[in-house]
Amino acid sequence: MKTGKPHPKRERGQALVETALSLMILIILLMGMVDFGLAFAHRVALTNASRFGARYASRNPRQPTLIYEGTIEALRGTIVLPDDYDVADPDPRLDIIIVCEDEGTEISCSGATRGNQVRVTVTYDYAPLFGGLLGITGDLTIGSSTLMYISWKPS
Repeated sequence: MKTGKPHPKRERGQALVETALSLMILIILLMGMVDFGLAFAHRVALTNASRFGARYASRNPRQPTLIYEGTIEALRGTIVLPDDYDVADPDPRLDIIIVCEDEGTEISCSGATRGNQVRVTVTYDYAPLFGGLLGITGDLTIGSSTLMYISWKPS
């Protein structure tokens, strides 16, 4: 005579399989969240550095070396560059471009004056930690560009 109670051993096996399948999905989601968070942190650091560089360049447009070094200083100690980063040995994944413009036309920064604009673009090739597992091949280029008017007036 059957009582209608399920077999407990079969239910335990089923629960184990369901847990294993659910856990795989949760781990993949967690890896994606970690990579997204790291990429977002890189983006925030690059945005702050491009703003710092553009702000400095708006007052000193004729000093591209100092603009570059100031942008590097803004990145130093962040997730992008370590504290002991050496400017003499640049990171090939990092690119800083400084361009002066006059109403959208590129001009030499040595001839830039008040009313022109300066654009500082900072890009970084980010290698996702779990890219291979998530189906991301190669590096992702993350960047930020800031455009500011030059407030410096040559004397």
